Amino acid sequence: MTKRIKLGATLAALGLGAAFALTGCASGGGGSEVAEDCVPAHADLPTMTAGVLTVGISDMPPLVTPSGDAGFEGLDADIITGFAEAECLSIEPVNVGATAAVTSVEQGRVDTSLGGWYRTEARNEVVTMSGPMYLDGLIVAANDPFSTFTELEGMKVGVVQGYNFEEDLRDVFGSNLSTYPEPTLLAEDLSSGRIDAAFDVSSAALMYGDAVISVLEPDPRVAVSELPAQTGLPFQKGKDALVEAFNEHLTSLHESGEMATLLEKWDLDPSLAEVGEPRFS
Repeated sequence: MTKRIKLGATLAALGLGAAFALTGCASGGGGSEVAEDCVPAHADLPTMTAGVLTVGISDMPPLVTPSGDAGFEGLDADIITGFAEAECLSIEPVNVGATAAVTSVEQGRVDTSLGGWYRTEARNEVVTMSGPMYLDGLIVAANDPFSTFTELEGMKVGVVQGYNFEEDLRDVFGSNLSTYPEPTLLAEDLSSGRIDAAFDVSSAALMYGDAVISVLEPDPRVAVSELPAQTGLPFQKGKDALVEAFNEHLTSLHESGEMATLLEKWDLDPSLAEVGEPRFS
């Protein structure tokens, strides 16, 4: 299946079938300033700095990029900005990089990190993963379309280090698999011809420009190809009140249809909002 398909519809076909419209308390700057008369939905949330939500960012378009008037923008940026507005929190973005994003949360350097992180049991042991935001599956970007993993065996392929399907791909491709600390570096090597194909999450498809995007047939060797993952944001252990407040925000986004609207805004399939019941990959 190639680039022009609805990625969300494809993921749904593999087996899976947003808050009230925020008027907002932020006075501007993408949530970086808070109006004096703002009343939070929840009082005294346990953030690193009172009244401030410190947010880890990376260069992972269209989920988050270090650009825009607020210093960051993207799908996840819109989600967290809406939450901050509802809670009367200003946002302080901190560029942590993709490979250190979750570790930065675990170690208390940031309150959360953006990037559509897969909700895995292993990850939830070191941080507390939020409820599901949207679905995300596996794509392959290359110069030609592909249908199966077998067709790619023997080629030089790449993946972002730390993605939960990295080990499955290592079992399939062995030494032909290269890892990258940032998605943009993976895309650059594909464009330059240093690798033949790039494996990435479906939400990153637009980053690959003119490359052909394929969704491969399910293969039991690569678990995410059979069941698309739910994404969430990581929070430091012990910050239960903060996680619960964010989960309430997510529930509102899903119930109102705003999550689907945000996905469309960033050129992603709105059906990715159909997350189903919470589960870990």
